Amino acid sequence: MFRSLVLVFLARPFQMARDLHLTSVAEGIETQEMWNALKALGCDRGQGYFLGRPMPGAQLWDWVLAGRSHLK
Repeated sequence: MFRSLVLVFLARPFQMARDLHLTSVAEGIETQEMWNALKALGCDRGQGYFLGRPMPGAQLWDWVLAGRSHLK
């Protein structure tokens, strides 16, 4: 029961974003498991150490061109 309530609570912001034709973004994603769970709940985009580690600005363009900006 508690787990299902938590999932509803977590999924609702993503549903509201879809209802308003907005893109949802989750921050602080640190593992594949977290990213998979957020995508399953309806998250559109993510930010965090798992998806892209800190890097100097000069490396950003190479990272984007390499296709790593939309991992997994």
